[in-house]
Amino acid sequence: MENLSDVNDLINSIDDLDIIITKEIVKSDIKKTKSNNEIKEVIEELLDVNIDDLSNSKLEEMLVEIYLKQSPYLGYNHVFWNTKKQYLKNNYNIEWYTPEDFGFSGD
Repeated sequence: MENLSDVNDLINSIDDLDIIITKEIVKSDIKKTKSNNEIKEVIEELLDVNIDDLSNSKLEEMLVEIYLKQSPYLGYNHVFWNTKKQYLKNNYNIEWYTPEDFGFSGD
């Protein structure tokens, strides 16, 4: 990339980037519920349902919808930023800097 404007244009041209990143985080959080009751409880409270009663695809769909509307737990912004940073690096070779990299905490 020649300059910052080119990088921003490329990032802005990626269709549904926030949804892609959110789905990656949701899949990771669902895996964590298998071994971490605290995460499971947070998710069940968000959804107001026993997640053991849902298929993984239904659970993922419900969580993506919620995660896109609000930060579902303390530290989520950092998880989102770091997942986005890794995704852009792995898929587009873009060295994206998180707000945290610039000293902003976000929580």
